[in-house]
Amino acid sequence: MTETDLDALVRATLAELIPEDAVDAAFADPTADLFELGLDSVRAFDLLDVLAEAGTDIDFGEFARSASVAYIRGAVGVDA
Repeated sequence: MTETDLDALVRATLAELIPEDAVDAAFADPTADLFELGLDSVRAFDLLDVLAEAGTDIDFGEFARSASVAYIRGAVGVDA
């Protein structure tokens, strides 16, 4: 998966789960904590399910310790 494809998928999914300004903040600062931006654990599972359907398996426990766009990019192998 390319960085552009991953970012588009994550952005579209997050837009369904947290407010748009929080999505913008998550991409403006990819290290921003998604839980602090409004993502809760149930919605985090929704995000991880979408990523799994796209072929990227991310462990919830690991994600919860560093819930950010930067973590997702790193877990997928796209460090931008």
